[in-house]
Amino acid sequence: MDIVSLPLAYKSDDAAIESYLSFPKTESRCPGVLVLSERYGLVEYVKDVCRRLAREGYAAIAPEMRSRRDVDELVHGSYDMIAVKDCAHAIKYLQSLDFVQPQRIGVVGFCWGGYMAGLLACLDPAVRATVIFYGTTHAGERSVKNPLSVPELAEHWNGPLLGLYAEIDRHPTLEDVKELEAALKKHRKSFEFKIYPGAKHGFHNDSMPERYNAEAAEDGWRRTLDFLKTSLR
Repeated sequence: MDIVSLPLAYKSDDAAIESYLSFPKTESRCPGVLVLSERYGLVEYVKDVCRRLAREGYAAIAPEMRSRRDVDELVHGSYDMIAVKDCAHAIKYLQSLDFVQPQRIGVVGFCWGGYMAGLLACLDPAVRATVIFYGTTHAGERSVKNPLSVPELAEHWNGPLLGLYAEIDRHPTLEDVKELEAALKKHRKSFEFKIYPGAKHGFHNDSMPERYNAEAAEDGWRRTLDFLKTSLR
């Protein structure tokens, strides 16, 4: 499938958020997917994820979460709600495009972006489906200013979830995954988890050979495409 890919910036209140958009050349409207990166930001790997989704028939946008704040501040939890707001505006931008089906929006998040995807699934009713690749479940620092916890918000989860996790991981640990699983079960949410034996955190990122696991990455991507097809088409 022929695709179009380009950098752009969308508005989130007073900030211009740099991003990357990729979409198929088609006469019909397509579902939209928000792609949320690891702490490394809008690197070529993340852009490639957008292009891969576009070739499957989705309009995919990846915001550069460092556009507004220093990434270390973001991943340590001081500005979680600012980041959630910027992500929500990315969804609104996707919905405004005349080639996107505005009621069919999914989110795919990796690592810290997986944490943000979980928060969005709980806080933004526009989210219809969520895929989390090894995303942590809690903010980097617990404080009165920053109380966000995905399991504690699971009651409000919107749409189904596909969670793809590594056996060898500290953020999240397998105990964190079990905590989220218990919360989702308690509130009767639709979800599927897969834990890859022997895989490390970041197993899908083929630009980092010390973490990349081809077998887990290929299986996780196949599951992602099957899940999005079922949930958004």
